[in-house]
Amino acid sequence: MVVKNICLFIFIVILYACQQPENSYFIVPQPNQIEHKIGKFKLSDGVQMAVPFSDEKMKNVVLQFKEQILKTSGIDIPIVDIDMHKEVHGVIFVKCDTLSDESYVVDVGKNLVKVEASSAIGTFYAIQTLYQLLPIEVYGNSLIDSVEWEMPCVRIYDSPCFSYRGVLLDVSRHFMPVPVVKQFIDLMAQSKLNRLQWHLTDDQGWRIEIKKYPKLTTIGSVRRATMVGWDEKLKDGKEHRGFYTQEEAKDIVRYAAERGITIIPEIELPGHSMAALAAYSELSCKLEQKYEVGETWGVYKQVYCPKESTFSFLEDVFTELFSIFPSEYYHIGGDECPKDSWKKCLFCQSLIKEQGLQDEYELQSYFIKRVEAFLNTNGKKVLGWDEICQGGLAPNASVTVRNGEATCCEVVSQGHQAVVTYAYLDYFQEPEETSSDLCAPGGFLFLDQVYEYEPIPVSLSAAERKYIKGVQACLWTEYIATPERLIRQAYPRIFAFSEVAWTRPKLKDTTSFYKRLPIALKRLNIQGFKEYVAK
Repeated sequence: MVVKNICLFIFIVILYACQQPENSYFIVPQPNQIEHKIGKFKLSDGVQMAVPFSDEKMKNVVLQFKEQILKTSGIDIPIVDIDMHKEVHGVIFVKCDTLSDESYVVDVGKNLVKVEASSAIGTFYAIQTLYQLLPIEVYGNSLIDSVEWEMPCVRIYDSPCFSYRGVLLDVSRHFMPVPVVKQFIDLMAQSKLNRLQWHLTDDQGWRIEIKKYPKLTTIGSVRRATMVGWDEKLKDGKEHRGFYTQEEAKDIVRYAAERGITIIPEIELPGHSMAALAAYSELSCKLEQKYEVGETWGVYKQVYCPKESTFSFLEDVFTELFSIFPSEYYHIGGDECPKDSWKKCLFCQSLIKEQGLQDEYELQSYFIKRVEAFLNTNGKKVLGWDEICQGGLAPNASVTVRNGEATCCEVVSQGHQAVVTYAYLDYFQEPEETSSDLCAPGGFLFLDQVYEYEPIPVSLSAAERKYIKGVQACLWTEYIATPERLIRQAYPRIFAFSEVAWTRPKLKDTTSFYKRLPIALKRLNIQGFKEYVAK
């Protein structure tokens, strides 16, 4: 009888342990290693948080965690110095120099939660995991009394698959106010994404203050009207304007940095420059009677002319940006640059001969190399779209590849780094959307397509794979005019993308992701955001 009871007890324990992962761990993106444990850790008024006071950045990250716990649970957890209190009942944050910057270890026991990281950002990512182990109400903005504030016992070791985990946010086509950008950054950080390519200029609007050239914002940030739907002849007659002051941009950069996100500014050149040319037409080849901020989407043939005055202008622009964006990388666009004006321009044709260039494609390469040399001199590196490969890739440039494996292989074979850009989140999410009043650039990008994507071409050698710096999703905003639509297009697909960027390919599991997704969406909802729901 005793043996029978022991066997029954063991069976129940094993059954419970087997059920625990499915029922308790709804973490997105999926961590690299989870060791399942029995029991729960309960937050109460008796617990403490211990942190090394010598690391001010780590302390500040923990303080934000404490404040969110207090706001939603009412539990005021004191923070103590780990060096002064050897024994702590609660949550202890330990600096572990053997871990890489973004790695962390979370060990939740019944009486103690131990978090190990080597940096503030590693600690920040560990806390994002702790949030996901807690009840979803922790993401709210008000006190909730009717919740058991506890988390399941578990040990998690985690580190990212890619060092560059990015999202492009286009604010040129439709300006997004500062609070919206900050909210977007918050959601990125929760998914452990760490690069925001901020698309600040294009044909349809210049969105960053440049004090030496005020007309860039007084003229270049104002669009008189916007095309409606797919009809370039049909305009809404509504003025669209907006730009970020340098102080606002600095504030956003600081805000992002506190959440582990580096903002990479994108200043488009030599094409996609109509907004700048509308403000300062002398930067063009002067072949048009007038230059106006673009009111339709697509590609404009008016581009920067590669004159010395143009390079002086761009150097002045970048010089002002250096005090705003500390990012190592600056994105210079380089895509979709028509050569019509250069072919007709006497100066351009003379420059081609003078520099011994073969054609206008090499003239574009000359243009990019001039800009790169200036940025390199100032301690910055260039990122550009696929087209910067045309005419010869600049010596130190990296490429955000958007045109498939062939370009990716070409870039890495030359020893240049690549960021694989795949997910265009402005695309339709379901066929049913095409019959609604929504517009999109064309094409579909389904949730499972995002999740199942493998960014590294299988044809690459082990040595070449090291040049794949990371992955990026893009939110182009031609048809995203409101913050609500922005979230609708981004989610739930960014949840899927986050696992492409963070989770090791061998650990990705579609079935597991779809089981965890509903809880991830509830966390989104409790923060006041509404994702796309398939009909």
